[in-house]
This record gives sequence, C-alpha cells and structure tokens, in this order.
Amino acid sequence: MSPESSPDSAEFGIIKFQPEMKLGAILAIVLSGVGLTVVVTAFLTNASPYVSASEAKSMRGNNLHVPGDLLKETVKVSAASQQVRFKMRGDDGNILDVVYNGIPPANMGTATRLVAVGGMKNGVFEAENLLLKCPSKYEGEIQVDKIKPASSQGAERAYGESTVSLTGKAEVIRQ
Repeated sequence: MSPESSPDSAEFGIIKFQPEMKLGAILAIVLSGVGLTVVVTAFLTNASPYVSASEAKSMRGNNLHVPGDLLKETVKVSAASQQVRFKMRGDDGNILDVVYNGIPPANMGTATRLVAVGGMKNGVFEAENLLLKCPSKYEGEIQVDKIKPASSQGAERAYGESTVSLTGKAEVIRQ
C-alpha cells in the first residue's frame, strides 16, 4: 500500500476508489436499472398486438387492434348515449360485434376499412378507439382532363394528356 492511500481506499491500476465513489457508482447503477425497468414495463403494457377477429374473441386485454371491413348496414348510432354499435368482418372472415362509446368519427359514413382498438367484454368487442381508413386512399387515381402550370418557369413533364410543373403551382382545367 502506498503512503498516500488510506486503509479504506482500493487501488486498481492508476484509479483510486474511495468509499464515497463506490457508493456513488452503486447508486448510479441501481438508478439506471430502475429506469430501464420502468421503460421496459411501460413499453410492454402499451404494446398492442394486431389480432384477427377470432383471436380477439379468445384473448384477454383491452389494447388489442382488430383490423377489418366495416359492415355499413349494421351501424347504429345512439346520440343520447353517445354510443355506436356495428359489426365488422375481420381479415380472417369472422364477424365481430363492436361497441364504441363516444361520438362517431366524422368519416364513419364513408369508411370501408377500420381498426378497432379495445378488448372483449361480455361477448362484445368494446372499442376504446376507432382508426378509420379513408376510402379515397385506396381508390384509383383521380381523373383530370388537363393540368396547366401556373408559372411557365421550371421543369415540366408530360404524363399522357396532363402536364405537371415540378416547381410551380398547378391549376386544374376541365374541358
């Protein structure tokens, strides 16, 4: 032991560890472990699997995502209780009864696909959230007779009968 070191210190190479340094290192490791545990637990409790309609019927949990087709003829809205009831056909072909407590989403009348987020209660899927797919995103391209660049500056490309300006604004002209 060197004359400079105290009996409580430990010497490893050129680094001298004092008891206070050991306590600080241990505290940092413990706090890091607790922080990591909190992050992993939060992730696992909020992770929500995508499941089929038949899997949703047999699974527990209230954060299941069930994708499927909205059966529009079954939609019943109760304005008094702010509740929407409908059936959806899951991607596996099974029908699922769904109840959503809340104001119906604005585009529910035009939606064809949806993802219901929630869980099974008393034989009905109680959705806490509805993710509606906009049907226009899945339809063919919009037919435009002609697009004329608002500015003649910039590069232009011709696509069939349409001309699109790559740098300027475009205005639609119907003939």
